[in-house]
Amino acid sequence: MKQVTVCLLVFAFFLNLAAAQEEEEKPRPIRLGPELGVNIAVNTVDYNVSGVERFLGVGSTFGVVAEFPLGKITSAVVGMHYYTLTAREENKKINVILNGEEANQNLYNLMTTESMFQYIAFQTMFRVEMFEIGFQFGVPVGGGVAVSKGEALPNGQVPVPNQDPVLKEDINFIVEGRIGGAFPVFETSGGILVLRFSAGYPFTKMAVSSEDRLPNMDENFRLPNLQLSISWMFNL
Repeated sequence: MKQVTVCLLVFAFFLNLAAAQEEEEKPRPIRLGPELGVNIAVNTVDYNVSGVERFLGVGSTFGVVAEFPLGKITSAVVGMHYYTLTAREENKKINVILNGEEANQNLYNLMTTESMFQYIAFQTMFRVEMFEIGFQFGVPVGGGVAVSKGEALPNGQVPVPNQDPVLKEDINFIVEGRIGGAFPVFETSGGILVLRFSAGYPFTKMAVSSEDRLPNMDENFRLPNLQLSISWMFNL
């Protein structure tokens, strides 16, 4: 009787193991759903002046995201979003040519620079467990850079150069590298709530050209950013 009991327990153990293995190997569903998030960005352009104070700009992203299982723990994640990046700087000095040499000239008032870039963005990510890495490509649809000029010291020799705003026509396509993670919040039979966090760095400059505008903006202007989003993914 004791041997029969042991055999039944062993059989039950392997039966449960097989059931668990079958459940583990059950194909994961394709998922699709809306996503909403916010991001913070900072301008890293070098204006060749001292006294520049940089502020974090708050942007947003909203659209749809889909997950396609590739294996037990791997997935391809793609999305399309309306994507904005913003930044703000205050500059107490301006870079000028004085007596044939570059010099930092004090301003009576702050020169503020406010940037906003709007894109239709396409995201493609590779996910392993909760870890994600990939790219985001953005087509510009609006925005620009507004400059509020300060006043030069009244010595009659160092006028503030004319700085026209950068408009939509000057905004470049954006290619970002992104890395982060996706964290399940809760799951039902119909879908899953996912919290995503990622950091992005643009490989492309933000502006196509900035002649007679902000110094070096066409060479160095990029907006590294952090993004937090939440999505409800329906099981398909």
